[in-house]
Amino acid sequence: MRLKLDIDPDILAMMAAEVAAGERAVTAAMREAGTGLKTAWRMQINGAGLGRRLANSIRNQNFPRSGESLDAAALVWSKAPVIVGAHDTGPLIRSKDGFWLAIPLPAAGKSTRGGRITPGEWERRRGLRLRFVYRRTGPSLLVAEGRLNTKGQAVVSRSKTGRGKVTAPIFLLVPQVKLPKRLDLARDAARAHEAVPGLIVAGEIDLSVASIIALASTAMGWALQFDAGVVTLVIVGLTTGLLCGAFNGFLVTGLGLPSIVVTIGTMSLFRGISYIILSDQGFRGYPPEFSFFGQGYVYWVISFEFVLFAVLAVIYYVLLHRTNFGRTVYAIGNNPTAALFSGIRVARVKFILFLLTGLMSGVAAICLTARLGSTRPTIALGWELEIVTMVVLGGINILGGSGTIQGVVIAAFIMGLVTFGLGLLNVPGIVMSIFIGCLLIGVIALPRLWAMWRT
Repeated sequence: MRLKLDIDPDILAMMAAEVAAGERAVTAAMREAGTGLKTAWRMQINGAGLGRRLANSIRNQNFPRSGESLDAAALVWSKAPVIVGAHDTGPLIRSKDGFWLAIPLPAAGKSTRGGRITPGEWERRRGLRLRFVYRRTGPSLLVAEGRLNTKGQAVVSRSKTGRGKVTAPIFLLVPQVKLPKRLDLARDAARAHEAVPGLIVAGEIDLSVASIIALASTAMGWALQFDAGVVTLVIVGLTTGLLCGAFNGFLVTGLGLPSIVVTIGTMSLFRGISYIILSDQGFRGYPPEFSFFGQGYVYWVISFEFVLFAVLAVIYYVLLHRTNFGRTVYAIGNNPTAALFSGIRVARVKFILFLLTGLMSGVAAICLTARLGSTRPTIALGWELEIVTMVVLGGINILGGSGTIQGVVIAAFIMGLVTFGLGLLNVPGIVMSIFIGCLLIGVIALPRLWAMWRT
């Protein structure tokens, strides 16, 4: 019996494309991580009042210097390692005159615990007393009477004649006008290390949600013309949202099209269908029972919409933060290529997410239509800007891979209070749009501008 093994060229091309995408992602991530760590260290040094010249001694280099690789790396270093290292490792000590930064000199040696050696620990280990020497110009000193061993460290002298006995500087003392003069470079390095997976991203975005709301509302109004009841109207609204989400998901996951391009197209498509059906008219005459979804109260001043919002927030919090599905969502947002090679069905998860987005748009269409009591093609017009602003304000990485439901909930309350307050002040809608647009730009740009200014 003979076995014949053939490798489809299409599979080889697909694997090569996946490897190339991984190389691009890893290289871009390491470059951004190196630049971010350099910026963070420079900000620390500037913030500590140590001067821009010392801050500019922090440099970075990416490897490979050209091209892309799965083994890409970034090196961040200082051209003044002694000065920067002293402020990074020196412990703070307190005296009656305030705080001092104790910078250990070579004669001090190292701590047995692997951290910063303090004057107190040094005295206990060496059996010598430190003496304070004040200097008018330059840093003051902590010195000890002893001898230097072969390692250049100060130890107790056993000589009875005093031969070889020296006064050795053990610590430099820098007065702390403000405490941040002591650096913590390891903290920023750890953050950069943790952020590397979050930089290798290819997240998805849906800009058509407001148009899905309009189309779902139009579908419910159209069903109303055939004397549809409340249950039927709800089913029509949810089904329309699901179908729109499925259409988006098919274009993105089935055909491999970029989500931002797809949803910009379907944003116009869904809204255009509403205009074709309604023209400049509207649907009215919804059943009185239907208005409960948008105008009803569950208890006292607690509306049905608020209760529904709270319940859905809890459900999605559990789904995203407490289930395997949520962990796969974060994994895909961090690195879809790695998630694919790990056995995660990336396309299926993304398709489900588009379905959920469409379903929630259908829920929003039901509540909004019930509140207004009518359907028009301009319903939810311009909500895309508010939705994106709310998401970014809530701490969601617009590229994917990080963010929490709690942050989005808080951002929703903030946006609601702001827009409600502007409405009470009779601010025109176009001015509100300008304000929200400026808020979106500010939320994205201000952190970067602040970092640039500090460095």
